[in-house]
Amino acid sequence: AAKTVAEIEALGRKAVAIQANMGNPDEVAALFKSIGEQFGGLDILVLNAGTGWRSSVMETTLKVMNTVWAVNFVGSFLCVQAAVPLMQARGGGRIVTIATPGSHYVFPAYITVATSRGALESLTRYIAVEMAEYNITANAVSPGVVLTESLEYQAPADYIKRAIARTPTRRAVTPQDVGYVAAFLCSEGALMINGQVINLDGGLFLPPFDV
Repeated sequence: AAKTVAEIEALGRKAVAIQANMGNPDEVAALFKSIGEQFGGLDILVLNAGTGWRSSVMETTLKVMNTVWAVNFVGSFLCVQAAVPLMQARGGGRIVTIATPGSHYVFPAYITVATSRGALESLTRYIAVEMAEYNITANAVSPGVVLTESLEYQAPADYIKRAIARTPTRRAVTPQDVGYVAAFLCSEGALMINGQVINLDGGLFLPPFDV
């Protein structure tokens, strides 16, 4: 976070790193209170915080499910409620949620992430409709296999290699790829894109067609 702040400041912009646990409502409230005090409003909210636990339906405990949902969904919901008034003060804003294809496809031991991220897609659509009158749009980006430390930690052996082999573009998604799409959704050029889930998978999840 400190490195990112330094990079932004090097561009002549103001940046502040604020640590908060998205699963703690008090910390979420403090985060947006600080944003309001330091910037007087908010233009863009990217809901990218997430956690997960590898387990099957029957192996997943209530404690684990509650913990994952508190961060992935409830925390995001609270962020939206806190962000909207700050966006209204600016005359509008952009909200981008990070979804997952696991909401529509079944991956091994992925139920905690898939269900909570699937709920985020529904939340995105509700925000899009209810906040449109305030010039606030909401969209989701649903990446395929993204090369991150988290994926390397959670994915089964050779999963990444097999996924890349099946992807028409023959490479995995990078965090930069996700950033480019999120940035576009926050631009004036994307004003009429609202309530959509943008698939960013290099064609990985296109259904195969065999003649």
